[in-house]
Amino acid sequence: MKHHRRPSSTATTVNPSRRRNNENYSKFH
Repeated sequence: MKHHRRPSSTATTVNPSRRRNNENYSKFH
């Protein structure tokens, strides 16, 4: 997955509501 560099895009694709958790998601990865 080359999109691993942009967790933002992935988080939005999974759930736009989770966009706020983008910061947390980035830390997990």
